[in-house]
Amino acid sequence: MGKGLVPDYQVAAVRDMDFEELRRRGVRYLVMDVDHTLVPFRGMDLDDATVRFLNALWERGVIEGMYLASNSSRDLSGIAGAIGAQVVPVRGLERKPRRAYFRRVLRTIGCRPEQAVMVGDKLLFDVWGGNRAGLVTVLVQPIGPDQWFDRVVRIRFWERMVLRRWGFRRDR
Repeated sequence: MGKGLVPDYQVAAVRDMDFEELRRRGVRYLVMDVDHTLVPFRGMDLDDATVRFLNALWERGVIEGMYLASNSSRDLSGIAGAIGAQVVPVRGLERKPRRAYFRRVLRTIGCRPEQAVMVGDKLLFDVWGGNRAGLVTVLVQPIGPDQWFDRVVRIRFWERMVLRRWGFRRDR
C-alpha cells in the first residue's frame, strides 16, 4: 500500500520549499495547483515575492520546468505567463485526483513521476492524486478563505484529522 494522503513535505507556502533538497532528490519539474496554493480562490495575480522566487528557480537552473495543474476551467494564462509555466488543462472528467490527469501531466512534461513534485493545498486532490501517480508531494497552507463547498463538507477539518494521525499539522 502506498503513502496515500501523507505528503512528502509540508510547508507554509511555495516560497518555503527547499528546492535544493528536491533537486538532490532528483526532482526537476514543479507542478503546482493554483487556487489556494498560488493565489486565493479565483485570484488572478501572483504576489511579487512569489513571482521573483519562482523566476529565480529558473534562472539558477534549480528546476527545468513549471506546470500549473488546476481543476479550474478559467483562463490561467496570466498566472502561467508571470512565471513561465505551462498550463495542463482539465478535460471533462479527467481532472485531479484522477490518475489519468496526472499521467497526462507527466506526458506533457516528458518525465518520470519521481522527477516531478506536486504542490497543493488539498490532501485529496493534490497529495493523494500526486502520490497515486508517483510524484513527490508537498502540502502548503491554503491562501485565502475556502470556497463555499469546502466549508460545507468541512474539508479542512478532515484534513487536520488525517494530518494529525501522521504527525503533521494544519493551522486552519
